[in-house]
Amino acid sequence: MAVQDVIVISVPVSDQERAKAFYVDTLGLELQRDDDSVPGIRWVQVAPKGGSTALTLVTWFESMPPRLPAGACAPLERPAGGLPGVGGQGRGVRWATPAAAVGHRSGPP
Repeated sequence: MAVQDVIVISVPVSDQERAKAFYVDTLGLELQRDDDSVPGIRWVQVAPKGGSTALTLVTWFESMPPRLPAGACAPLERPAGGLPGVGGQGRGVRWATPAAAVGHRSGPP
């Protein structure tokens, strides 16, 4: 069976509230879910409007420290001081935006 889509990616963060503010207020993603119906776990999920992939901003995996995965693309632009709640490692997710399309175009513009 072939994979058809990626639905959710867990992004380990140190501060869910700050990370939520960054993804929603700064990047413009939509808040899909924010609840703590499971004791000890707050589920914060954001996604681009109309996008098929959501990000869960997680703090509950000891094996996933607050940072984005190695090998992720560096953002073209990021706020001074790094990405709130994700350790400010200078790593990021490749976003589908007009600026990113220009920045990642191969060959002359």
